[in-house]
Amino acid sequence: MAREARDKKLFSTYYIKQVGSVDCTLFASEADRLKFIEILKNSKKKIDFRIYAYNISDKDSYEIIIFDNGSDISSIMKSLNISYSMYKNSGGQLFKDRYKSIIIKDYFTLANYIQEIHHLGDESKWNGCQEYFKEELADSFLDIKEIKKLLHYQKVKSFEEYSYYFENTLTKDSFICDENSLFCQDVRTCIMDKEEARIKLDSILKENSFTFEDLLKNLEVRNYWIKYFRKNSILSLREIGLLFGNLSESTICKIINNK
Repeated sequence: MAREARDKKLFSTYYIKQVGSVDCTLFASEADRLKFIEILKNSKKKIDFRIYAYNISDKDSYEIIIFDNGSDISSIMKSLNISYSMYKNSGGQLFKDRYKSIIIKDYFTLANYIQEIHHLGDESKWNGCQEYFKEELADSFLDIKEIKKLLHYQKVKSFEEYSYYFENTLTKDSFICDENSLFCQDVRTCIMDKEEARIKLDSILKENSFTFEDLLKNLEVRNYWIKYFRKNSILSLREIGLLFGNLSESTICKIINNK
């Protein structure tokens, strides 16, 4: 029987659950969990997606909430699971089946999934819940600054206060979508393909009295427009690289990540 097609869409937020097989314990030690976090960070840096919550406190499964940021969710999960499988090198099947994914379409649903993931892990250090307590997020690999703002998040100092806030304070009316919100219907008037991107770039060059060669020589301006196309198109890193003079995916990724 053919597999049912996975529900996925670029620039979407996903709840992901991956269960381990009976042949091998997914997280048998603290070292395993540390390695998984390292791989998660590396995949995030390489592919440029966002992470809003995670829980790896259970020994046989993990849960994460991510925003694909225009990358294919299957590519993200392939990078993550293959890298971790290579580390485990168990000799058997590491994962029970394909990962479960659900597209999250509004902030109230997102808040409920975040709360559910955090509740399952309680106060475990292998649960991203602790990051939501911090006032400073400079050392966090979670992208929760926007989430905390949109949840009208108040300062809490314990898991109990945190749970009460999610369960008793937040309602569907708590969330007001604006033009910069993740789930706003008008947030992206996206450039949909390479031809549309080429036409847009030609228009940009004309408006700024630049030739294409001028653009490639002026790295500051080039990098600005690379970030623009990443934010306002569904082009892959490779396609953006080709648009800007055949740059490699790794080069594009470095430019995007350089704030």
